[in-house]
Amino acid sequence: MKNISLKHLTQAAVFLAIAIAIQWFRLPQLATGTAINAILLLAGTLISIGWGMTIGLITPLVAIAVGIMPPVLLFVSFFIALGNASYVFIFSKLYKDDLRGKVMAISIGSLVKFAILAIAANIILTLPPAITTMLTFPQILTAVLGGTVATLLIPPLKKIKRD
Repeated sequence: MKNISLKHLTQAAVFLAIAIAIQWFRLPQLATGTAINAILLLAGTLISIGWGMTIGLITPLVAIAVGIMPPVLLFVSFFIALGNASYVFIFSKLYKDDLRGKVMAISIGSLVKFAILAIAANIILTLPPAITTMLTFPQILTAVLGGTVATLLIPPLKKIKRD
């Protein structure tokens, strides 16, 4: 993000606004997580990796602000942000327009995000069982689904995107 253009800043603001709106609805984790993951990957792929990662660092704090996570779990947001940033970085670096590139980007990005959160929830932190569950299996599912949605949307969005 060395050269911040007004256009990229505006695009990132739109993606962030969509992410905040989705979280504001307080939908089930499967719907919210899938949508947020897709937004992170779209931002990382269509704007820049840096902007996608930045949005991924902000969304856990929004989850606390809108009541998806209680404020006492603020420290958990660090690991969610780390997982999001890793997910965006890996996906964006591996993504290619061919099937193999898409599968690799989704698979490896999702596994790394899951590993970060699962290690945090099961080894690093002492959490209530419900929070541990929220940070494990559903995360890989929403990461894979979000990656799938993003890979379906990237090609048509690239066609209409103008730099």
